[in-house]
Amino acid sequence: MGAFFVSAMVMLSPRLGAATMLGMVLVGQMIAAALIDHFGLAGFTPHALSLGRVAGIALLITGGILVRLY
Repeated sequence: MGAFFVSAMVMLSPRLGAATMLGMVLVGQMIAAALIDHFGLAGFTPHALSLGRVAGIALLITGGILVRLY
């Protein structure tokens, strides 16, 4: 997984730009963390998805799109 991540970063960064790439990495991590919390994976205490969490992730996605466009 680590080698895939590094390879993807190396190949996509020149096309997307550093800010967009790092923003999308953060969005992916936030989505994964929300799913892990919601389902209680890997021994974590389950925390239901709330409207605030979903809105925060949606705002991160929107921010990533805005960085990419402008």
